[in-house]
This record gives sequence, C-alpha cells and structure tokens, in this order.
Amino acid sequence: MKVQIDKQLKASCNVSLGCIFYKTNVIKTNKELWNYIENEIIAKIQKTFTLENLTEQINIKASREAYKVLGKEPSRYRVSSEALIRRILQGKGLYKINNVIDTNNLISIETGYQNQ
Repeated sequence: MKVQIDKQLKASCNVSLGCIFYKTNVIKTNKELWNYIENEIIAKIQKTFTLENLTEQINIKASREAYKVLGKEPSRYRVSSEALIRRILQGKGLYKINNVIDTNNLISIETGYQNQ
C-alpha cells in the first residue's frame, strides 16, 4: 500500500503523515485502557491546560492553522484533539466507543494532533 500527501496540501500546510497498521479484536471496552485514561490522562490534562490556553498548545495551534489554510474555521469545526481536551476541561468526560476508537482518541489527546 502506498499512501501519499497531495503536493499542494503538503506545501500549504507543512503536513506530515504517520500510519499505524495493526490487527486487533474490536471489543466494546478495555478496562486497562480506561483506567489509564481516567486515572492518569484526565488528571494530566486538567493540570496542564485551561480552556483559555488550550489553543496555544503547539500541536493544536499547528492543526488549527492548517484548518485555516484549508478554508475551515477551527472554532466551528474543531480539531479532534482540541474537542476531546475541551470535553475533559468542561467536565463532560469522554465517550467510550470501542478499544480502537478509544485508543485513537487517546493518541489525539496525548499528541494534540488531529487523528483519523
């Protein structure tokens, strides 16, 4: 499989691509993953960020700039990492979907990047 970034997109957004391929059994919930998220990640986010300083986090800021270059308004269409961290800061918690999506959300939260 060959995956490429459009040359114009790469030039305008200075974008990089990372791909992870793995095989797993999709399960509704993973208790170890959620213990980690609830006991370590949420506490770390609450200590590190506020709603006021969140958009200054370097990776979220870069993703928001890329949205602007592509003609999307980042305050209306939030970067996934920003939206997830905002939920945590607002006390709304995170949705539990399945082990694959929950892991992807964890990666978004920890890196500050948009993950799809």
